[in-house]
Amino acid sequence: EEGVPDLRMMGDVLLGPRGVAVAQADDGAILFGTDAAIVTAALPSSDDAASLGLPSAGPVAFAATKPAWSGAATSVARFLPGMASLGQVEHATGHLRLGDAPAIELRLTPTNGTTVATLADSAKATLDALRLVFLLAPDVAGEKGALAAAQVEPRGDEVVVTAPWSREGIDRACKALARAIRER
Repeated sequence: EEGVPDLRMMGDVLLGPRGVAVAQADDGAILFGTDAAIVTAALPSSDDAASLGLPSAGPVAFAATKPAWSGAATSVARFLPGMASLGQVEHATGHLRLGDAPAIELRLTPTNGTTVATLADSAKATLDALRLVFLLAPDVAGEKGALAAAQVEPRGDEVVVTAPWSREGIDRACKALARAIRER
């Protein structure tokens, strides 16, 4: 929308507050990044989705490499002691399923030397800690219900975390995101 403060176009990339960037890639994917360079590098069509193991199902799919996952795990561990076990993830992929029964599915591949059972136990402990943290927080986008219902299951050589997410929660999340973009 024209005239929204702190939003501007730089070529094909929409820049927001603190450098956050959004664009649409040649293949139609919507890209979000922490800066324009990251998003611009991902604009051309490539086979990166296949090399990352990016799921092709679902309207929203994501993948995280070990460096990205480890960086996030380190940041989270600063605020939530015991979360360093998230560093046991070699690779993560997932997707959001919409429709009558929206849900998010996250597939975690353990690092070398970490068993699927150990990673599953760590994922359960992480969910328990997050449930505790979110007890005192307001429910912004249905995350409390998703966390409460989340299930962890070892499956083959990976751990699958599945959480139903209410349609109302997803609607609230979209509204909150739009409001945040407009207000910044």
